[in-house]
Amino acid sequence: MFSNDLLLLLLFSCNVPFGQGGDKQNKKRDLFIHTIDDDKYETLLLLVERNFHVPVAQRTRSQKSAVVQFWRRKELFTLQNEETPTLYFNGRKVVKMLEVSGVIAKTFKETKLASYKKLKH
Repeated sequence: MFSNDLLLLLLFSCNVPFGQGGDKQNKKRDLFIHTIDDDKYETLLLLVERNFHVPVAQRTRSQKSAVVQFWRRKELFTLQNEETPTLYFNGRKVVKMLEVSGVIAKTFKETKLASYKKLKH
């Protein structure tokens, strides 16, 4: 029905190569970090500032976990607000477990009792 040249032309003119599912696989995964305890937050903060000097043998489990997490995604951790350094991951503020209730209350007041979707995003 079609000549080989026509089939090759149709095959190479497609924008989506074979094996890819279109937009779903091409979207960058939205990376985030869960709430963390104070010890892990302080360790990550010191790692970003390059001031973490605890010997490996003396590190707590939380510090070891923070070091591994920082090592895997160090390009996504940043500091903002120089007078009181605040840790950000992928452009979003890293929240300590103790601050969760305050963040929820603040967001809830700002959105004036809005729906769940507004609070989530």
